[in-house]
Amino acid sequence: MLTTLDSKIKSYVLNKNNRNPKFLGSGGMQYIIDEMEVEVGRLLPHGSGIDSEWRIEHREDTTFCCHNSFHAMDVNGMYCGYVGFMVVFDALTKEFVVEVSAEDIKFIYADYEEEGGEESNAPYLDDLDEYLYQTLDASLEYYCVQESIKFIRDSRCYVSLLNN
Repeated sequence: MLTTLDSKIKSYVLNKNNRNPKFLGSGGMQYIIDEMEVEVGRLLPHGSGIDSEWRIEHREDTTFCCHNSFHAMDVNGMYCGYVGFMVVFDALTKEFVVEVSAEDIKFIYADYEEEGGEESNAPYLDDLDEYLYQTLDASLEYYCVQESIKFIRDSRCYVSLLNN
């Protein structure tokens, strides 16, 4: 059983070299890319610090650049600013890379020091890149694992029906 994203990826791969004027004239390829963007957006995590809207842009083939920001907290649980980050995600291979804005982190720490911050309320950003990676990995892995299990199960059913 294919998910909506899987079917959009297959459609993209099959139509990548389609030069039919009717297909191109109807915006066929752009429609497929737009639909893949929507599905990628559904996979990405929301909440728990990632409480802004995702901005997703198509790079090439099945690769998307996804931008968001993390709502940072200090050690007391008070919000202290936003840290931008970017995820480059390949929907076909399910591989991704996370880049965190070092400038935003520096700004938050500079603001904290400028206000004479005490150590007891320092921003907690030391392992933000690791936290984001694990959060994204959990969201994307859930999709990959669940869909792989469904696909394998459906494939076995299909094979057993052929053998009967």
